[in-house]
Parts: sequence; C-alpha cells; structure tokens
Amino acid sequence: MTESQRLLECLGHSAMHRLCNEFGGVTLYVPKRVPNPLRDNTIRVRFSESIKRPETTCMSSYRAVAGEFGLSVRRVQEIVAVPVEAI
Repeated sequence: MTESQRLLECLGHSAMHRLCNEFGGVTLYVPKRVPNPLRDNTIRVRFSESIKRPETTCMSSYRAVAGEFGLSVRRVQEIVAVPVEAI
C-alpha cells in the first residue's frame, strides 16, 4: 500500500481531498503527535509559576513540570521556548 493510499484510508475521501487541494505537491513533515496548544500553554504557565519561587532553579522547574505532565525535561524546554498562543 502506498503512502497516499494509507493517508486516504486514515483520513477518508473528504479530508484527503482537502489535504490535496491545500498541500498537493508539497513535502510535509507529519508529527508523531497531534499538537496540543492548550496543554502546552498550561505547561508554560506552570513553568513560569514555578520559576518565580525563590527556592527553585530553572532545572528544578523543568523537572517538576516534566514530572507533572509525564514528559521529558527536554520536551518541556522545547515547549517553554515557544511563546504562549492565544486560545
């Protein structure tokens, strides 16, 4: 089965048609996970709150937030590096 056939099977005809109209001929990167801007903004807020405490360091804040959300410290750092999105 080709990648196009797999996409059609996953998305259905209507969504595949929209995808082709919008991005036909373009090479796309497909992330492993669906973006979750609400969760990411919550992570940014939690990190900001944590770092304001006098007893915490940057790394301890990253670790605390990573543990709370079940993510790696590196992933939390990547999320925090992106500005907050309006939802």
